[in-house]
Formats: sequence, C-alpha cells, structure tokens
Amino acid sequence: MRQDWKTNTKMIAIIDYDAGNIKSVEKACAYLGYDTTVTNNEKEILSADKVILPGVGAFGDAMKRLSSAGLDKVLRRVQE
Repeated sequence: MRQDWKTNTKMIAIIDYDAGNIKSVEKACAYLGYDTTVTNNEKEILSADKVILPGVGAFGDAMKRLSSAGLDKVLRRVQE
C-alpha cells in the first residue's frame, strides 16, 4: 500500500446496499487503522475520501440492489 494513500485518507465510506461482505470489509479497514462509515447516504458517500463497494459473487443481483436504492448514480458521481 502506498503511504501517501493512507496519510491522505481521513474517512472511507463502505457502501451498504444489503449485499456484500460489509462486516469483514469494515473489520479489515479498522485493523489497518482507517476510520469508516457504513452507509447508503449519498452525501456521506460523496464526502468520503475513499469509497469501497463490497463485492458479491453474483454482481447482477448487486447491481439491481444498487439501482433500486439509487446508489448506481452516486457511484458514477464518485468515479468522476
């Protein structure tokens, strides 16, 4: 991991879309010393320094959940 990535990161948003391995991602970030918030709130996601979208085995189902929660649009804005 690049050192500058860690020193420039104050808050990581872990996107909660009722799928994925959120708890294990949250624990891993805490172990590495990062502050996290588990959220599906657009403002929290966009204001975070970094964003993690926890993975699942069947991403088609995950995209349906993201879309129904309106989070697909938020992810496009994060990418910009």
